[in-house]
Amino acid sequence: MTGVASPARIVLLAEDDPMILAFVHSVLRSHGYRVLLAADGIDALRLAGRVGLENIDLLLTDIEMPRLDGIALVSRLQHLRPGVKVLYMTGSGCAHRIQDGCMLIEKPFAWTTLLRHVEACLVSPAPAVGAAAAT
Repeated sequence: MTGVASPARIVLLAEDDPMILAFVHSVLRSHGYRVLLAADGIDALRLAGRVGLENIDLLLTDIEMPRLDGIALVSRLQHLRPGVKVLYMTGSGCAHRIQDGCMLIEKPFAWTTLLRHVEACLVSPAPAVGAAAAT
């Protein structure tokens, strides 16, 4: 683990739980990431449109959210930018819903586990169609 991210690393964080959103934001920001905050998938789509999807290094999203869940969000963003890197979060045991090639972190998690997963996702090659999901 490098400890400090490149200043160019932008993470789009979609999470409907304000406590988890604040925790993840704090951890990532304190380790040099620029974090864009979204309360659900609809907000995340708006942010991605505003900053440009090509500028986002990683989508970190909860699976279950109101209005537009993480699965639908990823589907829409991958349609616009195939190969976008994704790290799912879940605390509800719905890991079976994630798309092939995407990584998953189970809630609750420690900040060190979060950083390890984010960094692993960022250095991994873009997901290929038909690849096996990693946990």
